[in-house]
Amino acid sequence: MRDTRRSNDYFEAFLVDIEVGIKETQEALGAGNFTTPSERVDVAQRIYQLAIMRAIAHYSYGAHLGDVKRYTEAILPYRKQLTHYCDKLPVNHQIYRHAFEKLGGQINAVGSPNINRYIYTLWWLALLQACDVAPAHIQEV
Repeated sequence: MRDTRRSNDYFEAFLVDIEVGIKETQEALGAGNFTTPSERVDVAQRIYQLAIMRAIAHYSYGAHLGDVKRYTEAILPYRKQLTHYCDKLPVNHQIYRHAFEKLGGQINAVGSPNINRYIYTLWWLALLQACDVAPAHIQEV
């Protein structure tokens, strides 16, 4: 489905920005530029959300559903990376991971990070359904 409110130029520039953001942030994370466990969780969360935005942007741009499916399936490794960094939080900080992994009930304010995480997760689930992603992949989600 093509979003006709935005021009082709908009999507072409936006998609490049997202790709650069994912690549550069992932490289910085891999290089150890973020020193504390909580920084690494925050950065992994940003990369995960960028991967969701990339799939949504391709869908909105009107990309072939096969391409959208490829980008949708590419989200899961970033979600697993987030879990990996959450697992490395110190024991006394493990409670904070719930804000990244559980939906609803933590913060009631509209616009809170939890609300945004909920929206990103709904987008991801909608893409999984729209792209008819294999049940085995979805079970890993």
